[in-house]
Amino acid sequence: MEPRAVSLKKITAFIAAGAIVVGSLLTPAIASASAGPVPSRHVVVLEPCVKGGNIGVCWKVRRKHFQLTEGPAEWIARIRWSHWNGHSARGTGRLWEADEHRVRLGHVTVVLSRPRGRQLIAGHRHPHFTRLHLIGGRDTVHHWSWESQFGEWQATVQQAAFAEIRSTVAYGVPDGNVSGSNFRHGRVAPEGRLIWTGDGSAYISHMRWQSWSRYSARGTGKMHVRVFPGFTYKTEHTRLHFHRVRRHDGQRYFTRLHFHLRHHLLMLHSGTLHFARMGTPAWFPL
Repeated sequence: MEPRAVSLKKITAFIAAGAIVVGSLLTPAIASASAGPVPSRHVVVLEPCVKGGNIGVCWKVRRKHFQLTEGPAEWIARIRWSHWNGHSARGTGRLWEADEHRVRLGHVTVVLSRPRGRQLIAGHRHPHFTRLHLIGGRDTVHHWSWESQFGEWQATVQQAAFAEIRSTVAYGVPDGNVSGSNFRHGRVAPEGRLIWTGDGSAYISHMRWQSWSRYSARGTGKMHVRVFPGFTYKTEHTRLHFHRVRRHDGQRYFTRLHFHLRHHLLMLHSGTLHFARMGTPAWFPL
């Protein structure tokens, strides 16, 4: 069944009713929650966590479970640390990833390095590791960095290496609907427009990607919303998150795109777009 072209007025009314507003749960809290005794001289490692129903940031030292991302979730379990000092830490464990289903990605060696910053913990400031290298595992990106704006670890991939990964693609950017199908021109790290209203009254441009893996992709862009009446647009910076992977003719592709705006844009805030197999536009809101 083809999705109907939806005007922005209907979309914003839908959002105002609270149907797809995500709110402040995606904003990382200041790292304060602990897992274990307060470190005396140790460098700590930060991870996303849930406290009181809110997504925040926790610190850890030599723990067996290490969370990389939340939704889709990635984590390392059963870690055994061989050393942990003021310069680096090293251990081994099992890497897992989950969206709708949990997937075991194999045995990995974890190497933490590049301590930076001064995290306030129990009245004392401690540096935290900002680089992560995973050795081993299957179908995973091996170099990560701590991104404070997202409150999680981000897989880093050089643009030149994208073609070497058995990648998940995004369809419908800048458009789809060739002979009725939107399964055309699947791309890794697309930079063109993504139009998500039938009349072109809202679209995303200037997309830049910090990470792109089999199960998740994260980046930034600019959201454009038309001012009614007229043909002028308001713009706002947005964070982007492709997720929920499916297959078509053996090719993995993303079916969800979450956008997060720091400020409201003509009543529009955060929401999730769905990919449509057929029809125009290829992406549409809930």
